[in-house]
Amino acid sequence: MKDPFPIGPPAFLVEASKPLCDAVGLTALPLHIHEVIFAAGLYTVLQTVVSPALSKAICPGIYNKFDKRTVINWNVHVVSFFQSCIICGLALYALIADPEVQDWRRPESWEKRLWAYDGMIGFVQAMAYGYFIWDIYLCIRYIHIFGVGMLAHAMSAVSVFSFGFRPFVGYYAPVFLLYELSSPFLNIHWFCDKVGLTGTIYQAINGTLLAIVFFSCRLVWGVWNSYHVFYDVRTAQAAGYGEWGFAQTVAAKEAEMLKGQGFYEKYTGLRFTNIDIATGDVTGYMAPVKYAPLWLGGAYLAANMTLNVLNVYWFTKMIETIRSRFPPPFGTKGTGSKKNKQEFKARKGSVSMDEISKYMGEGEVPMDGKVNGEKIQASDVTKSVYADGSTSLEVGGKSLRSRRKA
Repeated sequence: MKDPFPIGPPAFLVEASKPLCDAVGLTALPLHIHEVIFAAGLYTVLQTVVSPALSKAICPGIYNKFDKRTVINWNVHVVSFFQSCIICGLALYALIADPEVQDWRRPESWEKRLWAYDGMIGFVQAMAYGYFIWDIYLCIRYIHIFGVGMLAHAMSAVSVFSFGFRPFVGYYAPVFLLYELSSPFLNIHWFCDKVGLTGTIYQAINGTLLAIVFFSCRLVWGVWNSYHVFYDVRTAQAAGYGEWGFAQTVAAKEAEMLKGQGFYEKYTGLRFTNIDIATGDVTGYMAPVKYAPLWLGGAYLAANMTLNVLNVYWFTKMIETIRSRFPPPFGTKGTGSKKNKQEFKARKGSVSMDEISKYMGEGEVPMDGKVNGEKIQASDVTKSVYADGSTSLEVGGKSLRSRRKA
């Protein structure tokens, strides 16, 4: 499928970007450099203009009271929400409507999944690439807010998604971009906390959908397709495409063969193209040399595996976070997952009943300064919090227990 972006690549941008792109092996990037710039500009406008305007119009009483740090975070979450909707729509369209991608999906088409390219896939990658570049800029500018970890994540995303412009594993770009299906629900969960909807039915419904979608698109869909990309890269290595000499020999033979099949096949200085003589449409191309060096496949697979491990970790933390917003039996708000003991240091002599009552959080303490009829003489008191929300106080083996708060 041809690139659906209505504006073609300006010649001056192509010529300006080509030397650097060729030097690092990104032969298809000059064709989409204008789309990368467009995407980065789009998300910048969403952050600096659209988000503040919409937020002040929809919830002025809340947005205008935010401190500077929260305003920055809010605007970033707005961009993330819109970006995830845009990129998931494009990725789904590419996977469903692009006839070339349909062909690449066949089990025997592993070479095309690894090295094929077409305009639609390039456009999807460019829109994602522009977002990650914008993300890097934000992480650097507000490093004190987002931290080094987020900057490293953004830089890793730019590196991995650049592979598709070699081209390499371009088919899997829209496949793994569907991870973002969970992002709208994640952002809504964050917004609920900021607008006073924590623990409400709205956050409960959204939290349920978030858990289901996250598990489905990242832990099921993601792991399943990780297996496929591992299989394709391993197949390429076993077939000899990890050796430069072998890959060059195969490329020369295929070029001669394709010339006799009615296609105009050559390296134009911009890209290696397949042109349908009947229609004149550029439908896509294979990489000039189908080469999968160990470092390239290894880097991609290592990044993929790392993300899968992180997805499992994030899923467990996400469930904990969602449950912390709601009371038992489904939530953990106000409770501990187990009996947690804390040390209460009191002055020597009798322990003040006011202090114990304050520490317990309730007034269920005798007012005569005694526990089971005995005067309290202790240098420390141990408080326990149970899963049902009740608390107890142990003083020298004696125990007080409070009722669970309603």
